[in-house]
Amino acid sequence: MKTKIRIFYRISFWLIVFIVTSKNSLAQHISRKTLFERHLVVNQSIDTLNALSAGNGTFAMTLDATGLQTFPAIYQKGIPLGTLSDWGWHSFVKPTDSLLEQTFVYHRVDGRQIPYAIQPKDPTKKEAADKVRQNPHRIHLAQSGWVLKGQKKKY
Repeated sequence: MKTKIRIFYRISFWLIVFIVTSKNSLAQHISRKTLFERHLVVNQSIDTLNALSAGNGTFAMTLDATGLQTFPAIYQKGIPLGTLSDWGWHSFVKPTDSLLEQTFVYHRVDGRQIPYAIQPKDPTKKEAADKVRQNPHRIHLAQSGWVLKGQKKKY
C-alpha cells in the first residue's frame, strides 16, 4: 500500500512540474505595437449619429473627430458629447409624494402576481412614472475640448 502511495505522489509531482514548465514554454510573445494598431480608432469626419464612446466600464467619454469634445453644439441633435461615470448620479426632488405602486402593472408568472413598473398613459399617474424613470440617473460630469480662436461661429 505504501508503495502505491509513493508512486502516486511521484507521478503527481512530475505531472505538476510538467504542467508548470510546459505552460511557460507555450507562452507567446505579445507585440504591443500590433495589438495597439489593431484597435486604433480613426475618425476623420463629423457624423452626429456616429460619435465614439471610449471608457473602461466605470468612466466613459463620448468624443468627436478631434478626440475630445470640441464641437458639442454640432452633436446636440445626434448623440450628445458627454462624460459619465459610475459615481456621478443625480436625482430630481419632487414636491409631491408619488408612489411607485402607481406605475405597476401586474402579470401572472408561475402562479404569482409580479409587479412591473411601466410608463402609464393615464395623466394622473404621469408624475409617478416620471419620477421612477428619472431617479436616480447618471449626470453629465464635464466637457473637455479645444478652444478655437478666430472662428466666426462659437461652439
